[in-house]
Amino acid sequence: MKRVLITALAGVFAVAAYAQQSQATVSTNNDSASVFGKRYVGADWTYYDINGQGSAYQLGATFNQPVHENVDAYASYSYGWVGGHTSHDSQQLSVGANVYFDIGNNIRPFAGVGIGYAWGSENNDDWFYTGRVGGEITLLQNLSLLAYAAYTDGGKNYGIDDIWTATAQATYWLTEKLALVGRATYFEEGDWAYAIGALFRF
Repeated sequence: MKRVLITALAGVFAVAAYAQQSQATVSTNNDSASVFGKRYVGADWTYYDINGQGSAYQLGATFNQPVHENVDAYASYSYGWVGGHTSHDSQQLSVGANVYFDIGNNIRPFAGVGIGYAWGSENNDDWFYTGRVGGEITLLQNLSLLAYAAYTDGGKNYGIDDIWTATAQATYWLTEKLALVGRATYFEEGDWAYAIGALFRF
């Protein structure tokens, strides 16, 4: 498993290095509040309101890299735990890509796919995949709203198979390089997740 994960991460960083050498073909989107077309790292904290089963928490990190015009690659890692019990933990590592296009000056529909690996103390390790489709609207020069539906499957041994979610996210750029992010996600069985975080462009 570790070899596969290291290979996947190496692939993401290799793509990032290639993109750095090919800036002429990458849309940097400097004058927009969009989260697409920008290279950044992000960190967030998530609270899960699990319907009828208490609560859970998660810390996450994300790396986003434009690799071509209208195409971003990403890698993400998360560490989660149930209530106050860090012994009941879970971890996920995933890589993927989002494709987007512009409609007018401030609307961006997009679609994305990802593959990941999940492991932890409570469930068996397993692979999973995710697909998402949605759109982003730029309300102000420094504020954007993102909404999308996602489907995750494949992780039957880990308990994350056949899951539909709906997510809304607001991103506010405090400066050209630093943004605050707020996000809410609804799970089809009635659970909710609320996240706050930050993005840093470089």
